[in-house]
Amino acid sequence: MDDGVQEPDYRHGDEQYWLKNWDRLTTDQRAKFTMRIKQILAEVLIGTVDEFRGMDRDEVERCIPGDGPIAATIDPVLDVPGEKRALLDNVFDIEAPGGDERMIVALDLQGRRLPTDDLLPRLMMYCAKTYSAQAPMGLSKYRDLRRTRVIWIDVNPIEANRNSLFHGRMRYENLIGGPDAILHDPGLMTVTYIGLRCGSASTGNRLLDMLNVLLNDKRTVESRVEELAKYDIDATPLLIRGMENMETLAEQFRLNYIEEGIEIGKKIGREEGREEGRVEGMVEIVRRLMSRGFTQDEALDIACPDDYRSKVVSRLNGSERFLQ
Repeated sequence: MDDGVQEPDYRHGDEQYWLKNWDRLTTDQRAKFTMRIKQILAEVLIGTVDEFRGMDRDEVERCIPGDGPIAATIDPVLDVPGEKRALLDNVFDIEAPGGDERMIVALDLQGRRLPTDDLLPRLMMYCAKTYSAQAPMGLSKYRDLRRTRVIWIDVNPIEANRNSLFHGRMRYENLIGGPDAILHDPGLMTVTYIGLRCGSASTGNRLLDMLNVLLNDKRTVESRVEELAKYDIDATPLLIRGMENMETLAEQFRLNYIEEGIEIGKKIGREEGREEGRVEGMVEIVRRLMSRGFTQDEALDIACPDDYRSKVVSRLNGSERFLQ
C-alpha cells in the first residue's frame, strides 16, 4: 500500500468499493479476496460444512456476514499471548443454520506446494488457533466456545492429492460405561482439505469442479465464465478480476521457480562454466520440484526452456551425480 494512504476496509461488502481499491491489493491478496465473494463462499460451505449441506445457496448467503455481495471478515491474525502468531487468509463469523448459534470459519487458499507431512499438522494448528483466539473475543467460558471449521484449498497439490476432499473431525467413543455415560457432541472441530488439479475434466463433485474452473483452469477467462454459468455463478466484474488474477499468480509461481533455478545455475556456473552451470541449475530445480510432488514433466515445463529440455532430461536420467 502507498505510504500515507489508508488501507482498504476489509469488512466492506460493496463490490464497487473493491473494484475501486483492487489495484491497491497484492496478487496474493486478490487471490484470497476472491474467496470472499459470497456466491463462491456459499458453494464452499455447502460442499464442506455439514450444517449447510443440502441448503439452497441463497439461504446460505444470508448466513454470511456483510451487507453486500462480499463477505465481511474478522481479524485473520490469531494472536494469543504465549503462542506463535498465525495469519490466516480469511476468517468469518458465520451464523449457523437456524440462527441460534454462530461458528468460526477459516478459509485458506494455498498456492505454493508444501511437504505432505506438513498438511494435517498445519490444519490442526489452524483449528486449535481458532479456539484459543476466542478468549480475547470475550468467549472465556468453555461452553460458549463457537464451533470452528477450517477449510484449506490446495491449488497446487502433489499428484496423489489432486481431485481430493477429506474431513478430519474430533470424535469420541464410549469404551466403558452405560448408555447414559456419554458426552454431548457439539461437533466443535472439523478440518477440511481440498486438493484441486490441472486441466478441465469433470470429477463428478460439484464443488471440486467449480473450484477447478475458478482457480486452476488453464482455459481463457471467457471460457471459464461460460463454464461457471453451469453452476449458476454470476460472473460479476469483481469475480472476473479475481479469475484474471489467478492466471497472474500461477505465472508468478512459475517465474519464481525459474528464478530460483537461475540463481542455482549462476552459483554452479561460477564453478563449472556458464553453460554447464545453467544446465546444472535447471537439473537442480527440477529435482527440487519433484521432491515437492511435481511430476518430471511438470517440473521440466516450469524450469526448462525447450532448447535445454533434452540436456536436462539426459542429466536427470543418466548422470551418476544426480542419481545418488
